[in-house]
Amino acid sequence: MPSDEVLEADLRFMVSLLGRLYALGAPSPEVEEAVSAVARAAGRRGTGSGQGFGLSHAERLAVEAHSVAMACDHLRAQGYEVRDVGARESYDLDATRGDEHLFVEVKGTTSAGAEVVLTHNEVLLNAEHHPDTMLIVVAGVELDRAAVPPTAGGGVLRVAHPWSVDPADLTPVAYRYRLR
Repeated sequence: MPSDEVLEADLRFMVSLLGRLYALGAPSPEVEEAVSAVARAAGRRGTGSGQGFGLSHAERLAVEAHSVAMACDHLRAQGYEVRDVGARESYDLDATRGDEHLFVEVKGTTSAGAEVVLTHNEVLLNAEHHPDTMLIVVAGVELDRAAVPPTAGGGVLRVAHPWSVDPADLTPVAYRYRLR
């Protein structure tokens, strides 16, 4: 019979796997947060799901930094030179290989990554630069919330290239309306 410590470790591991399994059908925290923020901006209260999937600012930064680093590693392994332009452009990475230039959008999520939030500018950039666009989604990122600041690791990389936004796959979360 295994020791109590081994049984406890096994139980914690199985519970974490069960949590991931249940999360597969749940909306991503990023999508839930966007929907909630839009509802708050429209003056509605009590729009949260109550499921506690939201991430703190520090957790979002950790997921984003980890996802961008994974995307850079992937692109460099494919022979691209990569520059992080996310602080000044509406996309995250410039990737070049010879005469090829890609506009790369990176999305990281702790969810299974079935859906992500795209900004208006990201959709416009895709339309303007397709087929030289790439979407990299890092799904299943694991957060260590005990670390200060939180750290992120793991995840599964999904690449769409060339990436083309199909309007049928877009769900409007909000519209900006101009009064006349």
